[in-house]
Amino acid sequence: MEKKYVIGIDSGTQSTRAILFDLKGRKQFSATAVHPGLILGGQNQAEHDFNDLYNGLCQACQGLMAQFDGQPEEIAAIGLTAQRGTTIFLDKHNRQVCRPVSWMDGRWKENEPIIQKWKDKVDPWQYYLMNYSRMHWLRKNNPEGADTVKKYLTPTGYLSYRLVGQHMDTLSNNLGMPIDREHWCLYEEDELYEGMGLTRDQMASFVLPGTIMGTVTRKAAEKTGLPPGCKVAAGAGDKQCEVLGSGTLSRGQAYITLGTMTGLNIVDDVYIEDAYQKMKHRTYTAAVPGCWHGEAVSPRGFWLVSWFRDNLAQGLLPEPGQSLEELLDSEAVNIPPGSEGLITIPDWKTTWDKPYARGTYMGFDIRHKRPHMFRSLIEGIILQLKLSTEEMCAVTGRQISEIRVGGGGSKSQVALQAIADIFGIPVKKSQEAETCSLGAAICAAVGAECFGSYTEACEAMGQHYTRYEPNPKHHTLYMDLMDEVVRPYYAVNEHLLKNLSDITKKNDWRAE
Repeated sequence: MEKKYVIGIDSGTQSTRAILFDLKGRKQFSATAVHPGLILGGQNQAEHDFNDLYNGLCQACQGLMAQFDGQPEEIAAIGLTAQRGTTIFLDKHNRQVCRPVSWMDGRWKENEPIIQKWKDKVDPWQYYLMNYSRMHWLRKNNPEGADTVKKYLTPTGYLSYRLVGQHMDTLSNNLGMPIDREHWCLYEEDELYEGMGLTRDQMASFVLPGTIMGTVTRKAAEKTGLPPGCKVAAGAGDKQCEVLGSGTLSRGQAYITLGTMTGLNIVDDVYIEDAYQKMKHRTYTAAVPGCWHGEAVSPRGFWLVSWFRDNLAQGLLPEPGQSLEELLDSEAVNIPPGSEGLITIPDWKTTWDKPYARGTYMGFDIRHKRPHMFRSLIEGIILQLKLSTEEMCAVTGRQISEIRVGGGGSKSQVALQAIADIFGIPVKKSQEAETCSLGAAICAAVGAECFGSYTEACEAMGQHYTRYEPNPKHHTLYMDLMDEVVRPYYAVNEHLLKNLSDITKKNDWRAE
């Protein structure tokens, strides 16, 4: 029977999406499972509960397959993508040793004293991997549990195990893993593994994107509704799949994902040095083997839109068929650029270079109401991303001539026009907002040999776009705000934020 469809599964921080596409990239059916909120505690804890990610995958796939009225044999393959930087520990029975540690968890910052002795023995990126290793945290806080760890996995590695029964993972979900990004392989240096608190046999078997890792087991089929025996292809990290799904494949192009983490990726088929000692960006292996992404980020990104919705938009009643986010956006679109002097610094999450960062609204006066706050929040996220992008481009020598945008936040008209106006570059919004699932589906189509190459697959399953042109007057306004307010903010307020952090820690009632 002719293969007509591929499935892209995207396991994110807040939800799992499963989408069935035809081989022209047209969405046929989709289903989403919302994850329970992260388990937060202290200053830096952020964890998923034990079964949240797998339950999300099962529920989303069940919802998808309940809609599918074709024959199972028509599905050529399933592609898998997931959030990056989250860590899952399995024992010899493939049971989780502790709850999955989210990429948002900041307790890895406590590792510095443990790894100091390796600082002059490895390169800066390898030293970062040692610092980021969650094995150090586990050994410190649960040494007995750490001794039982047999596999140290990303979400793509864990979910692929649950689907095909093998510990396999993609080389393109490299954050926190000992992957030599330039050469597309695991590092060989013993010092690195020792410094990460890991052994080689605790790693999954890493493969290139598009590699068929196995087929859906009967047990997995019973849980998910997916066809038993269906091929499962390695995808990439979620942001890398988004870039692929948007068709952003050429130098000079960039892709912005408006998701839980908002990031801008430049692409190249020449290795992008990340000059990690300058800490301006990270380099990732792409969803296309032999290509790379340089990524600048706003760490909390559009997670803050969900935060705003849940905490500051209670009691609002959207119109039938309208989401709360759409209602907030419809209010904010009538507020002028610059939000009439209300500025947001979107640092709801500390980072390596801003350890004392805090989110800030600045400039309130009697004019400002909820729509101003919502628009200012979006503008603050994009301004921060612009600042990070400028630093990345200065380090790498790259230039951007075109921006493509996708992800759930690309439904926001305020955000799309703000990106064009702040960057001063035309913006193309993908018609298919779920570019991440589409990218995973493209990996599946290539792995199942529906197409001979990623270029051929992207041409066949490619995107249509809506174009947004920058307004020169608005661009000038935003650049004045960035240069005169946002950029100097950190130098002026760093000592105050440190004082705030110190006082808060000394008076944390949860520690009593």
